Amino acid sequence: MKASTTTVKIGHFEFEGLYSEDGQFGISVTQLNDILQFSVTQNYASRDLKRLLPEALSVTPKWVCELNSKAVNVLLLNELELVIFELSMAGNVVAAEMARELIGHSFVQYFSDAFGVKFELLERQEWKERRRAGMAVRRTLTDATQLYCDTEEVSDVYKKFIYSNLSDAINKGVFGKTAKQLCVERNVKKADLRDSHSEEELKSIAAIENLAMKLIDNKGFEPLSAVKEAVRLLT
Repeated sequence: MKASTTTVKIGHFEFEGLYSEDGQFGISVTQLNDILQFSVTQNYASRDLKRLLPEALSVTPKWVCELNSKAVNVLLLNELELVIFELSMAGNVVAAEMARELIGHSFVQYFSDAFGVKFELLERQEWKERRRAGMAVRRTLTDATQLYCDTEEVSDVYKKFIYSNLSDAINKGVFGKTAKQLCVERNVKKADLRDSHSEEELKSIAAIENLAMKLIDNKGFEPLSAVKEAVRLLT
């Protein structure tokens, strides 16, 4: 597979991104290791990456590009998101910093801008099907919390207050205030509070909810602890 290259900028991060002839974005494994230093040597970068996500990265594609005289091992963007998450959870400071830069955005948007690809073209059915095939069905924090309550031994009191506690923890993380305080400040009812948020505020909330959901599903976090950890990592 042949691929073109161009510089992709994400905040202060800068690297050579890849765009394959069949319309997929990726990054070479060695480029990623230059940024995140997850392997002590480039010779073992692909091996160490597969150890991080053995199921998702059983095989990494190879693309021919100007980065190397030989085909390079490539990480596709849906897998890159998982790698950033796992390395952040493992304490990789640079990965956590990149995760913060991505709040409210996506790798696809950044790569599309870098290569001059109109993002709306990527919304065609073929791209949707590729993405759907490569990613798990999207879950929500509410889904993950409900499953936690159904499978863990939690009290009725816990079940009664967990969702309001999660909401307050998220609002404190984003606004420094509880939902009740925000309602008073903005003179809105609780049911209308979300409609009063700006686009950037909604993106920050969504990023925290998404990371918290992953912490519950993948790491076994208690929901409120997951939200607090997501707030700590993303704010």
